[in-house]
Amino acid sequence: MGVIVHRNTNEITVAYKEMGDSPREYVRSGANGAVRDLECAWSDRFTLAKEMTGYYTQSISVVDTVVNIYEPHHYPHTSLQKLYAKEANISGIGKMIGDDDFSTQAVAKYTYAKVSVNYETASEYGGTEVEDALVTESLEPASEFLTMQTDNLGFSDGRALGAGEAPGKIVRMMDWVYTVHKLTKIPNGLLSLPGTVNDRRMYARTLDLYFPTGTLLFGNPSLSRDITAEGAEAWSVTVRMSYRPTGWNFFPRIVTAGGDISWQRLYPVTNSVVVGGAINFYPLADFSSVIL
Repeated sequence: MGVIVHRNTNEITVAYKEMGDSPREYVRSGANGAVRDLECAWSDRFTLAKEMTGYYTQSISVVDTVVNIYEPHHYPHTSLQKLYAKEANISGIGKMIGDDDFSTQAVAKYTYAKVSVNYETASEYGGTEVEDALVTESLEPASEFLTMQTDNLGFSDGRALGAGEAPGKIVRMMDWVYTVHKLTKIPNGLLSLPGTVNDRRMYARTLDLYFPTGTLLFGNPSLSRDITAEGAEAWSVTVRMSYRPTGWNFFPRIVTAGGDISWQRLYPVTNSVVVGGAINFYPLADFSSVIL
Protein backbone atom coordinates (compact mmCIF):
# COMPACT_ATOMS: atom_id res chain seq x y z
CA MET A 1 0.00 0.00 0.00
CA GLY A 2 1.28 3.45 -0.89
CA VAL A 3 0.44 6.94 0.31
CA ILE A 4 -0.75 9.20 -2.52
CA VAL A 5 -1.05 12.93 -1.83
CA HIS A 6 -3.11 15.36 -3.89
CA ARG A 7 -2.74 19.09 -3.19
CA ASN A 8 -5.88 20.98 -4.17
CA THR A 9 -6.87 24.61 -4.44
CA ASN A 10 -9.53 25.12 -1.81
CA GLU A 11 -13.05 26.03 -2.91
CA ILE A 12 -15.53 27.66 -0.52
CA THR A 13 -18.84 25.80 -0.77
CA VAL A 14 -21.03 27.98 1.49
CA ALA A 15 -22.49 31.43 0.86
CA TYR A 16 -20.94 34.37 2.71
CA LYS A 17 -20.24 38.08 2.36
CA GLU A 18 -17.59 40.42 3.71
CA MET A 19 -18.86 42.74 6.43
CA GLY A 20 -18.41 46.47 6.92
CA ASP A 21 -15.13 47.79 8.34
CA SER A 22 -13.41 44.78 6.77
CA PRO A 23 -10.64 44.04 5.97
CA ARG A 24 -8.17 45.27 8.58
CA GLU A 25 -4.64 45.08 7.20
CA TYR A 26 -1.28 45.52 8.88
CA VAL A 27 2.27 45.82 7.60
CA ARG A 28 5.28 45.19 9.80
CA SER A 29 8.93 44.28 9.36
CA GLY A 30 9.25 40.71 8.12
CA ALA A 31 5.55 39.92 7.87
CA ASN A 32 2.23 41.30 6.72
CA GLY A 33 -1.26 40.26 7.64
CA ALA A 34 -4.96 41.00 7.53
CA VAL A 35 -8.25 40.15 9.19
CA ARG A 36 -11.49 39.75 7.24
CA ASP A 37 -14.90 39.66 8.92
CA LEU A 38 -17.26 37.38 7.01
CA GLU A 39 -20.98 36.88 7.53
CA CYS A 40 -22.66 33.54 6.87
CA ALA A 41 -25.58 31.46 8.07
CA TRP A 42 -25.13 30.25 11.64
CA SER A 43 -25.45 26.64 10.47
CA ASP A 44 -22.59 27.16 7.98
CA ARG A 45 -20.09 28.73 10.39
CA PHE A 46 -17.89 25.68 10.98
CA THR A 47 -17.86 24.71 7.32
CA LEU A 48 -16.77 28.22 6.35
CA ALA A 49 -14.07 28.31 9.03
CA LYS A 50 -12.71 24.90 8.00
CA GLU A 51 -12.69 25.66 4.30
CA MET A 52 -11.03 29.03 4.86
CA THR A 53 -8.19 27.69 7.01
CA GLY A 54 -7.61 24.51 4.98
CA TYR A 55 -8.08 20.85 5.82
CA TYR A 56 -7.32 17.36 4.59
CA THR A 57 -9.25 14.17 3.92
CA GLN A 58 -7.99 10.60 3.90
CA SER A 59 -9.44 7.58 2.12
CA ILE A 60 -8.17 4.02 2.24
CA SER A 61 -8.45 1.25 -0.32
CA VAL A 62 -6.87 -2.18 -0.51
CA VAL A 63 -4.06 -0.69 -2.59
CA ASP A 64 -3.43 2.89 -1.43
CA THR A 65 -4.06 5.54 1.18
CA VAL A 66 -5.11 8.74 -0.62
CA VAL A 67 -4.63 12.05 1.20
CA ASN A 68 -6.26 15.17 -0.24
CA ILE A 69 -4.82 18.43 1.10
CA TYR A 70 -7.02 21.48 0.61
CA GLU A 71 -4.88 24.60 0.85
CA PRO A 72 -5.92 27.57 3.02
CA HIS A 73 -7.79 30.41 1.35
CA HIS A 74 -5.63 32.98 -0.44
CA TYR A 75 -6.15 36.61 0.59
CA PRO A 76 -8.32 38.10 -2.19
CA HIS A 77 -7.40 41.79 -1.92
CA THR A 78 -4.50 42.77 -4.19
CA SER A 79 -3.07 45.21 -1.64
CA LEU A 80 -1.18 42.39 0.08
CA GLN A 81 0.20 39.29 -1.63
CA LYS A 82 1.07 35.77 -0.47
CA LEU A 83 -1.24 35.83 2.53
CA TYR A 84 -3.13 32.68 3.52
CA ALA A 85 -5.84 32.03 6.09
CA LYS A 86 -4.35 30.72 9.33
CA GLU A 87 -7.13 31.07 11.89
CA ALA A 88 -10.87 31.68 12.08
CA ASN A 89 -12.81 32.98 15.09
CA ILE A 90 -16.60 32.64 15.27
CA SER A 91 -19.21 34.75 17.04
CA GLY A 92 -22.94 35.31 16.69
CA ILE A 93 -24.51 38.37 15.08
CA GLY A 94 -27.34 40.25 16.79
CA LYS A 95 -29.81 38.88 19.28
CA MET A 96 -29.73 35.17 19.93
CA ILE A 97 -32.63 32.95 18.99
CA GLY A 98 -34.25 31.11 21.85
CA ASP A 99 -35.78 31.38 25.28
CA ASP A 100 -34.68 34.31 27.45
CA ASP A 101 -35.60 32.38 30.58
CA PHE A 102 -32.35 31.58 32.46
CA SER A 103 -33.87 28.47 34.01
CA THR A 104 -34.00 26.71 30.65
CA GLN A 105 -30.19 26.78 30.25
CA ALA A 106 -30.76 27.39 26.56
CA VAL A 107 -27.85 26.99 24.12
CA ALA A 108 -27.20 30.16 22.11
CA LYS A 109 -28.33 30.14 18.49
CA TYR A 110 -28.24 32.90 15.93
CA THR A 111 -29.49 33.47 12.42
CA TYR A 112 -26.10 34.65 11.20
CA ALA A 113 -22.50 34.22 12.31
CA LYS A 114 -19.43 36.40 12.02
CA VAL A 115 -16.30 34.46 11.04
CA SER A 116 -13.16 36.55 11.54
CA VAL A 117 -10.39 35.09 9.37
CA ASN A 118 -6.75 35.94 10.11
CA TYR A 119 -4.45 35.91 7.08
CA GLU A 120 -0.68 35.62 7.49
CA THR A 121 2.35 35.31 5.25
CA ALA A 122 3.00 31.80 3.93
CA SER A 123 6.17 29.96 4.93
CA GLU A 124 9.33 30.40 2.87
CA TYR A 125 8.72 27.26 0.81
CA GLY A 126 4.97 27.65 0.49
CA GLY A 127 4.10 25.15 3.21
CA THR A 128 0.79 25.42 5.06
CA GLU A 129 -0.39 24.65 8.56
CA VAL A 130 -2.45 21.79 7.15
CA GLU A 131 0.58 20.19 5.54
CA ASP A 132 2.79 20.88 8.56
CA ALA A 133 0.29 18.94 10.67
CA LEU A 134 0.74 15.91 8.40
CA VAL A 135 4.51 15.89 8.00
CA THR A 136 7.43 17.04 10.14
CA GLU A 137 11.04 16.86 8.96
CA SER A 138 14.45 17.56 10.43
CA LEU A 139 18.13 17.05 9.64
CA GLU A 140 20.40 15.64 12.33
CA PRO A 141 24.17 15.04 12.32
CA ALA A 142 25.45 11.51 11.75
CA SER A 143 28.74 9.82 10.95
CA GLU A 144 30.19 6.46 9.99
CA PHE A 145 33.61 5.03 10.88
CA LEU A 146 35.34 3.09 8.09
CA THR A 147 38.45 0.95 8.37
CA MET A 148 40.48 1.46 5.21
CA GLN A 149 42.37 -1.16 3.22
CA THR A 150 46.10 -1.57 3.87
CA ASP A 151 47.22 -2.92 0.48
CA ASN A 152 50.22 -1.01 -0.91
CA LEU A 153 50.25 1.41 2.03
CA GLY A 154 53.17 2.21 4.27
CA PHE A 155 55.04 4.96 6.09
CA SER A 156 57.57 7.46 4.78
CA ASP A 157 60.45 5.09 5.54
CA GLY A 158 58.93 2.50 3.22
CA ARG A 159 57.69 0.13 5.93
CA ALA A 160 54.37 -1.46 5.00
CA LEU A 161 51.48 -1.25 7.40
CA GLY A 162 51.31 -4.12 9.83
CA ALA A 163 48.47 -5.88 11.60
CA GLY A 164 46.36 -3.45 13.59
CA GLU A 165 47.68 -0.41 11.72
CA ALA A 166 44.87 -0.05 9.19
CA PRO A 167 43.86 3.62 8.96
CA GLY A 168 40.35 4.71 9.86
CA LYS A 169 38.19 7.37 8.27
CA ILE A 170 35.15 9.16 9.65
CA VAL A 171 32.54 9.82 6.97
CA ARG A 172 30.37 12.82 7.84
CA MET A 173 26.69 12.31 7.06
CA MET A 174 23.23 13.62 7.90
CA ASP A 175 20.08 11.83 9.02
CA TRP A 176 16.83 12.92 7.42
CA VAL A 177 14.23 12.33 10.13
CA TYR A 178 10.78 12.17 8.58
CA THR A 179 7.50 11.79 10.48
CA VAL A 180 4.07 11.26 8.94
CA HIS A 181 1.20 12.00 11.33
CA LYS A 182 -2.48 11.05 11.33
CA LEU A 183 -2.22 7.86 9.26
CA THR A 184 -5.25 5.65 9.83
CA LYS A 185 -3.29 2.59 8.67
CA ILE A 186 0.37 1.61 8.67
CA PRO A 187 1.72 1.44 5.07
CA ASN A 188 2.04 -2.23 4.14
CA GLY A 189 5.51 -1.85 2.64
CA LEU A 190 6.96 -0.05 5.65
CA LEU A 191 8.55 -3.03 7.38
CA SER A 192 10.26 -4.26 4.20
CA LEU A 193 12.16 -0.98 3.61
CA PRO A 194 14.82 -0.97 6.38
CA GLY A 195 18.26 -1.67 4.90
CA THR A 196 17.33 -0.45 1.41
CA VAL A 197 18.32 2.74 -0.43
CA ASN A 198 16.17 5.10 -2.50
CA ASP A 199 15.67 4.06 -6.13
CA ARG A 200 14.94 7.63 -7.28
CA ARG A 201 15.66 11.21 -6.27
CA MET A 202 13.79 12.21 -3.11
CA TYR A 203 12.54 15.67 -2.12
CA ALA A 204 12.25 16.96 1.45
CA ARG A 205 9.42 19.43 0.90
CA THR A 206 9.58 21.47 4.11
CA LEU A 207 13.40 21.49 4.03
CA ASP A 208 13.55 22.21 0.27
CA LEU A 209 16.33 19.64 -0.25
CA TYR A 210 16.86 16.92 -2.86
CA PHE A 211 18.61 13.61 -2.18
CA PRO A 212 20.08 11.79 -5.22
CA THR A 213 19.32 8.16 -6.00
CA GLY A 214 21.11 5.67 -3.75
CA THR A 215 22.17 8.17 -1.07
CA LEU A 216 19.46 7.49 1.56
CA LEU A 217 19.62 4.36 3.73
CA PHE A 218 16.23 3.53 5.24
CA GLY A 219 16.46 2.81 8.98
CA ASN A 220 14.12 1.02 11.36
CA PRO A 221 10.84 2.95 11.76
CA SER A 222 9.25 4.12 15.01
CA LEU A 223 5.47 3.91 15.30
CA SER A 224 3.12 5.44 17.85
CA ARG A 225 -0.63 5.55 18.24
CA ASP A 226 -2.27 8.99 18.56
CA ILE A 227 -5.69 10.44 19.23
CA THR A 228 -6.35 13.34 16.85
CA ALA A 229 -8.13 16.59 17.71
CA GLU A 230 -11.21 15.14 16.02
CA GLY A 231 -11.14 12.16 18.40
CA ALA A 232 -10.03 9.63 15.78
CA GLU A 233 -7.24 7.13 16.34
CA ALA A 234 -4.27 7.49 14.00
CA TRP A 235 -0.65 6.44 13.61
CA SER A 236 2.48 8.55 13.60
CA VAL A 237 5.33 6.91 11.68
CA THR A 238 8.90 8.19 12.03
CA VAL A 239 11.71 6.98 9.80
CA ARG A 240 15.38 7.93 9.95
CA MET A 241 17.15 7.89 6.60
CA SER A 242 20.93 8.26 6.68
CA TYR A 243 22.25 10.44 3.88
CA ARG A 244 25.71 9.57 2.54
CA PRO A 245 26.67 11.94 -0.31
CA THR A 246 28.89 9.34 -2.00
CA GLY A 247 26.07 6.78 -2.16
CA TRP A 248 25.66 3.63 -0.08
CA ASN A 249 26.75 1.22 -2.83
CA PHE A 250 30.05 3.03 -3.40
CA PHE A 251 33.13 2.06 -1.39
CA PRO A 252 36.47 3.81 -0.73
CA ARG A 253 39.47 3.00 -2.87
CA ILE A 254 42.85 4.55 -2.21
CA VAL A 255 44.41 5.88 -5.40
CA THR A 256 48.08 5.71 -4.48
CA ALA A 257 49.36 7.70 -7.45
CA GLY A 258 47.62 10.91 -6.40
CA GLY A 259 47.19 10.12 -2.74
CA ASP A 260 43.42 10.61 -2.97
CA ILE A 261 40.50 8.42 -2.01
CA SER A 262 37.86 7.70 -4.62
CA TRP A 263 34.46 6.06 -4.13
CA GLN A 264 33.71 3.26 -6.57
CA ARG A 265 31.27 0.40 -7.18
CA LEU A 266 32.33 -3.18 -6.46
CA TYR A 267 32.06 -6.05 -8.95
CA PRO A 268 32.47 -9.83 -8.81
CA VAL A 269 36.02 -10.59 -9.97
CA THR A 270 37.64 -13.90 -10.91
CA ASN A 271 41.37 -14.01 -11.72
CA SER A 272 41.47 -10.20 -11.95
CA VAL A 273 38.61 -10.21 -14.49
CA VAL A 274 35.20 -8.63 -13.83
CA VAL A 275 32.63 -11.38 -14.32
CA GLY A 276 29.37 -9.59 -13.49
CA GLY A 277 27.57 -6.33 -12.94
CA ALA A 278 27.99 -3.93 -10.03
CA ILE A 279 26.86 -5.39 -6.71
CA ASN A 280 24.06 -3.68 -4.78
CA PHE A 281 25.04 -4.39 -1.19
CA TYR A 282 22.06 -2.20 -0.30
CA PRO A 283 19.05 -3.06 -2.52
CA LEU A 284 17.20 -0.20 -4.19
CA ALA A 285 13.57 0.34 -3.18
CA ASP A 286 10.67 2.71 -3.70
CA PHE A 287 10.16 4.91 -0.61
CA SER A 288 6.92 6.50 -1.88
CA SER A 289 4.75 4.26 0.32
CA VAL A 290 6.00 6.33 3.27
CA ILE A 291 7.32 9.64 1.89
CA LEU A 292 4.49 11.96 0.87
